[in-house]
Amino acid sequence: WARGFLTALSKVANVTALTHTYEIAWPKGKIFWRGYDKRLYPDGWDCVAVTYPVLKFVREWWWRFAYAVKAKKIIREKNIDVILIYNCYESWQVPVLRAIKTAFPNVRIIPIILDGDDPRKDNWGWMKRAAAYSDAFVALSWWVYQNIPANIGKPAYHFDGGADGWRGLRYEESGMRDEKRLVHTGALDQWRGLDFIVEVVKRMTAKRKDVKFIFCGKSSERVLKKIFGSNPQVELPGFVTEDEMGQICNSADVLLSVRDPNHPDNILNYPSKLPHYLSFGRPVVSTRLQSLSPDYDEVVRFADDNSVDAYVRKLEEVLEYGDKQREREYNKIKAWFESRKSWDVMVANLVEWLKK
Repeated sequence: WARGFLTALSKVANVTALTHTYEIAWPKGKIFWRGYDKRLYPDGWDCVAVTYPVLKFVREWWWRFAYAVKAKKIIREKNIDVILIYNCYESWQVPVLRAIKTAFPNVRIIPIILDGDDPRKDNWGWMKRAAAYSDAFVALSWWVYQNIPANIGKPAYHFDGGADGWRGLRYEESGMRDEKRLVHTGALDQWRGLDFIVEVVKRMTAKRKDVKFIFCGKSSERVLKKIFGSNPQVELPGFVTEDEMGQICNSADVLLSVRDPNHPDNILNYPSKLPHYLSFGRPVVSTRLQSLSPDYDEVVRFADDNSVDAYVRKLEEVLEYGDKQREREYNKIKAWFESRKSWDVMVANLVEWLKK
């Protein structure tokens, strides 16, 4: 998400990234992280690293001061207009915003809310505290964008996620196999639908021998192998290259999105795999999340309710598409994606909003 967003943003603005890399805390990891290795950052990017002690509790305290000092230096030297910050954690990011706003009241500060706790848990308290030093919010979650309380008093912009560009091959070019291939990419855990997909696989493979599930991502060996074992209808490639990922997704009959709609934090979190899926022009079957914009209704096939039965029924429906239906879906998704979901298009729209 960050790479795609910043690559597109750097085409239309002068961008400096102030960042650190998360490390496992000492004693399991190193005691001090130094960010001077240029291999960690994309070539040509203006990246400033924050060095910090990798000690629990100490690192958050350190970040408060290190980020504030370096941010103020960058603002002075480069005449910065806008600070975009990923999330707004109270432990250290809110103090950084306070320091910046105190020193530079005319610099606009806009948190991009990607992750976090369900804001209803504390009656939107953490967002209200962030708003004290922010000028606006960018929300990935449609539900957050629609429901930010008026008393926060700051404008909001909905901006969820994109992909670098169209990568889909037409079905006759993709080397389709006789078996039906159902592909899931990315991690699977409690809130990303692990228990849900386990039941889906059990039900589908019990009654159909022509389906194969392919799971790519960091959960594959550690979790999925234990669950699915030697099931011949489950393939676990694990981590793959970008080229391999493209080949796998272009060979899919269906791409799977299975976040748990009942997990409260998923009201805020956005499944960033969706635009990547859609960039291949394959049907996407998904659980319905309140964090998703109604725009997706046009191109994503949502289960009728949040049950495994409903999800399996939707899979069966999509697997019955004939060649003409699949081609219509491909063309519709391609037109939708290219007009709305490339990073260049999305960032251009965001910059226009920032100029207002």
